[in-house]
Amino acid sequence: MKRQRKAIGLIQAALAITGMGGAAAGFVASWSYLARAHLATTLDGPQLSAPASMALMRARITPESLAAAGVTSEETTAILSRASTWWGEHGTACASSCAALDGAGISVDALRRTVQSGLGSEGDLASLSAAAAALSSARAAHDGNLDAYWAAATEGLDGGKVAKLQAYRENADAAMRLPTAYLVVSRSESDATALRDALSEVATNGEGAAPVAQTIVTSADGNGAVAAAKASLTNNLGGITTVWASATSG
Repeated sequence: MKRQRKAIGLIQAALAITGMGGAAAGFVASWSYLARAHLATTLDGPQLSAPASMALMRARITPESLAAAGVTSEETTAILSRASTWWGEHGTACASSCAALDGAGISVDALRRTVQSGLGSEGDLASLSAAAAALSSARAAHDGNLDAYWAAATEGLDGGKVAKLQAYRENADAAMRLPTAYLVVSRSESDATALRDALSEVATNGEGAAPVAQTIVTSADGNGAVAAAKASLTNNLGGITTVWASATSG
């Protein structure tokens, strides 16, 4: 209420200063500024900058992963609040490590293409070796920062949900390319490949799919964690997405 009265007082002052007639444009500008200022003081919930939210998604915390893990909208708010606090203290270093890894990867890819083309010189080979070492160092710093960010965001969350988020993160980092619900269970690369092929077979041929493919899909769908993830994605993703959008819209 005090903030509202203060804002009203400022608006009245702006009216008195601008007066009538040709000063109307000045009043409009003052009103726009005051409205934005008042809104900024009354926003509810955590606020994450674009770099903060992008880094959180690089750590595999997304609306989809949260929903699949069974996280609620209220828990999402708490996660984003902890993420915001951590980013305020460590965000500069984390953003720098993300940028460094991206830049090092680009350098290695360019040098590797040159060397593989057969046109590279001995200098290019030496540069590639140095770039690869720099990439390894950048990856270590990047992963360390994202590990810390992930841990801070999930601190205090139910252990079962944390385990599902961890499984999702490991599977996503391994590029297993499965529907989200299937990523909350730890999988080997061969298991993921077999399931991906089976899902494709069943989706394409339905009841006419090969029996082995149907068995693989039925077994995967019968996993309690996968079934719960599918239900949570259906029931909770919308609310979580709303919370996420509110926290990252600034």
